[in-house]
Amino acid sequence: MQEFTDDDDFMENGRLKSPHSSPTLEHVGGDSIGEPGPGDEVACRDCPAAIWYWKGSDRIFCFCSAMHEKTWGSGEQPVEFCDAREQEVAKMLPKARPQRS
Repeated sequence: MQEFTDDDDFMENGRLKSPHSSPTLEHVGGDSIGEPGPGDEVACRDCPAAIWYWKGSDRIFCFCSAMHEKTWGSGEQPVEFCDAREQEVAKMLPKARPQRS
């Protein structure tokens, strides 16, 4: 189990570091979707509640199972910070992590 010693071990850019990665994003590269994929600034990129899908077209989409709405694609403004992401990532992290203040 990973051991956290200070805030830098479990925080990055104001968000919890997520051990989750989307199999769809890993499978579908930027060349396949014909547009830049979600960058690191997009909260949904490594969120366990995000449902990424690709319809075989040149677009990739994300549906949030926590907010029950589309959060990426078709001109949507990307989500940069989200409490639902932080809650879901926190569930995945070791229980002995420091508490956020």
